[in-house]
Order: sequence, then C-alpha cells, then structure tokens
Amino acid sequence: MPDVKVLAGVNVRGAAASPLGRYVLTQMIERNQQIQQASTDFGVDPHSLREILVASNSAPKYDAGIAVARGSFHPPAVIAKAVEHGAVTEMYKNVTLVTDSKHGLGLAFLGSNLLITGDLPSVKNAIDRALAPWAMPAPLSARIAQLSAADDAWVISTVSAATLLPTSTATAGTARGVSPASVLQNVQRMSGGVKFGKLATVNALAQADTPEMAQLLGNTVKLMMNLLQAQAKQLAPESAQSLVVDPEGNLLNLSFHLTDPEFRNLYKLVSGSSRVAGTPKAEKKM
Repeated sequence: MPDVKVLAGVNVRGAAASPLGRYVLTQMIERNQQIQQASTDFGVDPHSLREILVASNSAPKYDAGIAVARGSFHPPAVIAKAVEHGAVTEMYKNVTLVTDSKHGLGLAFLGSNLLITGDLPSVKNAIDRALAPWAMPAPLSARIAQLSAADDAWVISTVSAATLLPTSTATAGTARGVSPASVLQNVQRMSGGVKFGKLATVNALAQADTPEMAQLLGNTVKLMMNLLQAQAKQLAPESAQSLVVDPEGNLLNLSFHLTDPEFRNLYKLVSGSSRVAGTPKAEKKM
C-alpha cells in the first residue's frame, strides 16, 4: 500500500534450511493473524509457501494489513475447503474473493502462485493495485530488492523505529534511565536482515535525524553490547566482538552475529514475548 509503515519478508525455503530459520517461520505464522487464519480457516498448506511478505500501514497493530505469499497452490481446492469451513465467495473485479462468515478476513489468488490474505478492505485494495499498479518509491524498491536477495528474513520500517516496539519492550529499562524507545526515537527509518546458519548474521541500516545522532546511536549500541556481554550468559564474547558499527553521515550501518539462544532471546525481546529462551524449544515441523 502507498502508506505502508512496515514491511517484512521471509524466504521460506532458505530459512527452513536451519533450525533457527524454522523457529522464526513458526513464530511468524503463529503471531500473524492473516497467515494463521489462512491456514486454519481457509486450508492453505504452509508447506506450499516459498516466500512471504507482510505489509501494514497501521503499526504497531501488525494484524491490520496484508500478507502476500508466493508458492505452489491449487486455488480451486483451497477455495472449496474454505467453503466447507463456512467461508463464502464473491466476485470482485473478476477475482474470486473468499471471506470468513463475519466478512472480516479476505483471501484471493492472483494466478496459481500468488495468494493475498488479510482484513477484507486491505485485500480489496491489493486487488485494485494489482490491476492498476502504483509506482513504489525507488529507494524503497531498491532496499527491498537488496535485502530479499541477501537475507533469509528482513524488515523495513518507513516510520520512526520507536513507534514499532510493543509497549513491554518500549518501556523496558525505563527505571535505569535507558529504554529502547528513548534510544530509537531519533531514528527516522530502519531496515535490516538476517541470514540463518549455525549463527544468525544480522545487518541493519538506520537513518537518524542528524550525523551526530547516528554517531550517538552507534555508541549506544556498542555500550549495550558490552553490557550484555558483561552479564553472565546474556551474550558470548565472540558475539560482542563481532559487532561492526559504521556511521556515514546520518546513516548508521550495523552488523553482528548471534548464537541460536542469543537470537531467540533478542527476537522475543523485540516482539514483546514474555518468555525467555533457555534450551531451544522444539518447533513445529515446516
């Protein structure tokens, strides 16, 4: 959508090649209402997915918006199964639109390998855009292409990073004078990706208000990594030493790697989960 605030993508096959990637896929499906309902209510098989793109224009309410999936689908079978579960169908601009009985969730296929699901108005708007595509801003298009080619999972925010944090995460550390929201409030835009393997390799790019703020943000990240490394079992020395901070004007490039437990703990912190990772939990098979 033209007013998109958050975009997130996953290369399903690339991510599923590692236990850590499978963990992220499972979490993404469980936490995303559009994908979960497409699976449970409409009978979409997660094994048929190759790529997933989630877009929202109402962050941090991530369940508003659309999920677009590329894969190997059999639309008539999916539609028939959805109807068996109480869904209804209608034609919208020559596209079969499937909705739940309350007409809150919609699903449509654009060909046999592209599925769109989400709240009903968003799905209709997506069909409109497919019929009359709008020109995505060149910088955003280029960043999406760069991240999706290099990483197994990625995210882009077009708004202040502080507004995207769950409340529990945004206010963490307030009593000590430093909270994630206070650190990120001067970040206008942020994007990053992760490549899964034995380690999770993370690369991020932040656009601050000024070059001074970019430098300050970089110094804050270094301090936080050192504090985590100093706390027993929070961050391995190798992970802390892997951090590369590269300010360039008002832009800040970051890269580092994390072990499996470290990445899971970071993921839960950012997503606002109250659970803390210890021994990796068995994931559902993708």
